[in-house]
Amino acid sequence: MQLKPITALIVLLLVVVSLSMGGCTSSTTNTNPANVNVTAKAVQSPQQFNNVVTPSPGNKYVMYNLTFTNINAPNTQVDGYFSFALLDANNNVYPTHQLIQSRYLSNAFPYGSTKTQPGDKVSGNMVFEVPQNATLAKLRYHDNSGFNVTVPL
Repeated sequence: MQLKPITALIVLLLVVVSLSMGGCTSSTTNTNPANVNVTAKAVQSPQQFNNVVTPSPGNKYVMYNLTFTNINAPNTQVDGYFSFALLDANNNVYPTHQLIQSRYLSNAFPYGSTKTQPGDKVSGNMVFEVPQNATLAKLRYHDNSGFNVTVPL
């Protein structure tokens, strides 16, 4: 008779262990296994470029000096147009201002795609147009290779 309570206890423990192990089968994928790094430093932005380009009413230009560092990712393309976005506190996304980047900005982050190797750095300024009252929160770098880096501002 003493075996029955012990057997019941063992069965109960096996059930608890199997249920708890069932929740441990999920996995997460680190999309940036320290292969690339991005830094951003806010710099003063003009509100007019080439005496022609100005922000839309209610907006302003903000500029960051960005450095993309390839730590250990052979043949990685960094794209100054499509890989960077600025996000505000409400997760609104603001893309790079392409006209300014391609034509009017001195020391611009390279326009288009640049191939990098481990140890390479790509730097330059990048301009975004955002609402005057936007609370800017982070800069995001995401590319087709699966690298996803978020830089708090």
